[in-house]
Amino acid sequence: MAQSKNPSGKEHAHSAHWKEQQHKYTQTAKDMFEKFSEHAKSSKPDHAKVIEHHKKNLEALSDSSKMAADVMKSLASMQSDFVKKTFEDINAMMRELMTQKPGQPIDMSKHAEAMKNSLQRATDHTKNMGSMLSNSSKEIHAKVKSHLDEAKEDIKEHVAKHSKH
Repeated sequence: MAQSKNPSGKEHAHSAHWKEQQHKYTQTAKDMFEKFSEHAKSSKPDHAKVIEHHKKNLEALSDSSKMAADVMKSLASMQSDFVKKTFEDINAMMRELMTQKPGQPIDMSKHAEAMKNSLQRATDHTKNMGSMLSNSSKEIHAKVKSHLDEAKEDIKEHVAKHSKH
């Protein structure tokens, strides 16, 4: 497939930048793997430490999954309550309309107020759900990041300890 060109025939700057970044990250990953391979050949692994790290990783994943499931249950409950209340309001409005005598004027101000309240409640509901999702996402992210930062420090200490030999 031909590369995308601008009218002057030059590659897009974005494409060139992306290729440069890709090469940089590929080279960095290659260098890191080579250093890791050298270290692995020269040191004896601490199997208990490796198992401990894997256990911590699984615990962190399990905790974040439980938190996400709790958030989803809360959101589903909020949504269910919102839909139930909305149907109750519509039902009450329809009952009121059906009890009116034929020819009797309809008080539209009541219905306009009910619609306004319904729209306000929908807006508030959407805002609350968005806030809850955003806050819980930040909390889950912070816990996972904290675990990863702790693991990174453990690895640095381990490498420093074993690279002195």
